[in-house]
This record gives sequence, structure tokens and C-alpha cells, in this order.
Amino acid sequence: MADKILMMGGDRKCRLMISAWLTEGGFMVMTAENRAEGLELLRTELPDLVIADLNAHSGAGQAMLNDIKTVNCEAELIVVAHRRDEAEAVRCLCDGAYDYLLKPLKERDILKAVVRRALQKKHLEDENKRLFNELRALAVIDPLTGLNDYRHLDKCLPVEVARSTRYNHHFTVIVAGIDRLRKINQNYGHSFGDFVLRRTAHLLVDSLRLTDMVFRGNGGEFVLLLPETRKHHAVRIAERILERIRHHDFTHEECRAQITLSMGAAEFPSEARDADTLTGLAYRCLDEAKRSGRDCFFFEGQNL
Repeated sequence: MADKILMMGGDRKCRLMISAWLTEGGFMVMTAENRAEGLELLRTELPDLVIADLNAHSGAGQAMLNDIKTVNCEAELIVVAHRRDEAEAVRCLCDGAYDYLLKPLKERDILKAVVRRALQKKHLEDENKRLFNELRALAVIDPLTGLNDYRHLDKCLPVEVARSTRYNHHFTVIVAGIDRLRKINQNYGHSFGDFVLRRTAHLLVDSLRLTDMVFRGNGGEFVLLLPETRKHHAVRIAERILERIRHHDFTHEECRAQITLSMGAAEFPSEARDADTLTGLAYRCLDEAKRSGRDCFFFEGQNL
């Protein structure tokens, strides 16, 4: 898709000339006669590059540049001026303009070269942002299950503690562990073990509300963060999940196994008033559930 360029301001003859030059260079060019029309095109068309004629705005050039960056800060900007003004050129470049050109523009090849370099800069910045966002997502997303990983829990849990403290609300943390995952890997292979992890993650998410969150922990462990959830409600949720996992058909590439979970939980603020203590209690309850025979649920202070 061709890059979109907005020619903003200037006399009609200049706009038509620049538009013709850039169109023959393969660009999609829009023109705006005045500031208001140009800002509206900035909002609706989202051009990749703006060529702005400062002198067409009766001394309001600096305000126009500010408006352009406010409306569409992603667009590259080339300024066209009628007279040499070094102070103005420096201000424009410091405010984010890619280049400052003097009229009359007589060499179309020079203009095309400046435009191409400005757009190359934008494409590189866009690609860098895309890669940064991908890396940031990979930093908190478990690649096997697609769940947020434990590092993201470390960010979310203190926020939920602060929110619940402020509004005097309760919430529950449940830690679920797949029973005998190591034995499953030994008997059926890691491919089947990975399938069990992915399917369990899906079943956990599908069993909860949209406001609840599931995180991938270590090995075969998952952490469930249930906002606005008291102990009696968490018990019902855990029992429903245990039942669903227990009766689910875990079959993959001719391998089939019965899978169960052990679960431990603690409630804020009844059992703990800080994130570390709360998760520590939930993990301790998980260990108790495993010692009690697995495929069961243990709440802090109450064997269920």
C-alpha cells in the first residue's frame, strides 16, 4: 500500500505542483487548503507524512506544528518556508520536523529524496515499535499455554491488593497443580505432557469469569486470581474445576490419560494482607492437598 502524504497549506499552484511530483513517485497525496481542513484530514486519514507550509498561516506556524503533532504524533513532518530563518528552522527541527525546505521548490528529485528518507525513518520507527511490543508481550506471555506468566502475576497481584484494600473488598488466590505431571511425561512423552498443559490452561480459563485471571506458574502449576471472591464462592469454583478436569477426555495422538488437579487457596484479607504472604499460603495449601491424596482442594484453615 502506498504511503499517504498530506500537503497542508501554501498557494494552490504550489500544492498542485508538489502533489503531481509525489504522485508520479508512487505516493498517495492529499491536499488541504487551510489549517482546519488539514487537521481534519490528519484525524480521519492518518497520513504517514505531512508537508506543511508555515508561511501560509500568518505567523501561526509554531501553533500549527503543535496542532499537527497533537492530532497525529505518528506522522513525519517536513516544513516548507518562503524565507530563510535559522531560528525558526531550529525550532521546527527541535519540535520534531524531519527537514526544513525553502521555497521555491524547483528540483522534484530533491523533494522526492527528502520524502523517501523521511518515510524510511518512519517505517524504521514503526518496525521498532512493533518489535518492542512483541518482545514486551513475550516477556509476560507463556509461549506454550498462551497465559500470562508468573512475572505478570507479580505485577497484577499488588495492584489487586491495593484496590481491594482501598474499597474494603475481598479476593481469592487459588494455586492449581497438575497431579503427577512428571510421571505423565515419562509414560507418554513430553509432547503429550505439553498437550495436557495447554488443554488444562484452556479449561481453567473457560471455567472462570472474564474478570478472573489465570497465570502459568512453574512446571504444571497455575495461579488463579479471582477478584471480588469470598471463600465460599471460591470453594464452589474449585469444586467445579476439579470435577471438569477429572472427567475431561485428555486424548492426543493415540495417547490418553486421566488427569486430576490439586488446589490450594487463600483469601484476602482474611488470611493475609500482602501479596507475598497470600501466595505463600496458597502454595502451602496446595502442598497439603497433595499430601491428602491429590485430586482435592485445600483452603487455608479448612480442609475441603
